[in-house]
Amino acid sequence: MPAHAKEFFEANLDEIISDIRELVTCESPSNDPEALLKCSRLIESIVEKRLSTKAEKVEVKGKSPILVFRFPGNTNSMPALLLTHYDTVHSMGVINEFPFSYKSGILQGPGVFDMKTGLVQGIWALKYLWDNGLITRPVILMSTPDEETGSKGSRKTIEEIAGQCEYAVVLEASAEGMIKTGRKGTGRFTVKVVGKAAHAGLEPEKGINSIEEMSHIVLELQKLNDNKEGTTVNVGTIHGGTTSNVVPAEAEITVDIRVWSLEEAQRITSVFNSLKPANKNARISVTGEFDRPPMISSEKTRKLVDVIKEISFEMGKKLEDTSVGGASDGNLVAPLGVPVIDGFGAVGGGAHSRSEWVDVSEIPFRAALLARVVTQI
Repeated sequence: MPAHAKEFFEANLDEIISDIRELVTCESPSNDPEALLKCSRLIESIVEKRLSTKAEKVEVKGKSPILVFRFPGNTNSMPALLLTHYDTVHSMGVINEFPFSYKSGILQGPGVFDMKTGLVQGIWALKYLWDNGLITRPVILMSTPDEETGSKGSRKTIEEIAGQCEYAVVLEASAEGMIKTGRKGTGRFTVKVVGKAAHAGLEPEKGINSIEEMSHIVLELQKLNDNKEGTTVNVGTIHGGTTSNVVPAEAEITVDIRVWSLEEAQRITSVFNSLKPANKNARISVTGEFDRPPMISSEKTRKLVDVIKEISFEMGKKLEDTSVGGASDGNLVAPLGVPVIDGFGAVGGGAHSRSEWVDVSEIPFRAALLARVVTQI
């Protein structure tokens, strides 16, 4: 591969930033199908402009399509998968309060870090390889519309395509420049308690206080936190009752769980399934599941990491890897036995906040490193 890859991206940095600006300005909340569709069409137009390649579209119920771009190589090797998503956690209209900006070498805006810069870096890495005839192993670029909400509509397609690939590179944001080789599995559960309403002053004894019942459950669930095992259980929301002079008939909580092992996931699930009310006349219902298994670093992944670190070192930069508590679509790929390298996207910070930022000076290196990885592995 020519040594001037990084120089290519530096020379085209204004164009790269222009593509990022377009994508960030085109808001794409996970829960807004119309906005997602508009963003998907913009991605199609960018890829067609930069790579003269059209998307295969896989429809997702209630969302916009999964976009799949295929770049044939000149060998019969299994493809490399570059995995991205184009939905964000930000609500529609946030762009008016937190607009895209480029000042003093920093990009800001909703979704700029997680993960629209990573998507653009992937497109431009492929452009460099495609224009120079350097794609030997076939490459698949995939972008999904529902990663931030658990990838329920995309999971089947991700697993089908990833299962046919030699390895996967997830262009999610980096961890302070480090790539990610391990991620916790994630679960989301909702617990509902149904009691009985009654007048709080006249005949409270005829009621069943659902909030009181739920308080016992909250305390029980919080005890599941295990620092040694790395298990976190967070009761994130609670709702109940109607007004202060009525014994509340219903209460509901939502719970986020993160675990490092399938065994812990099974332990936590069994606790949720066996919850019982303190008052036998109250009723409890539980919905939810572990939607993403842990992304455990396999021997194949470690070998891949070692090669990538060598490539990065040859390019003049030491690259580190780490494990993190957040999940991604990489969690769906790892259990298939496919090596996964995650966090290959932007260098910056502030994910999911109105302070998201990206270090522009790192974009050429990250794109060049990705290009080298695709050609050499």
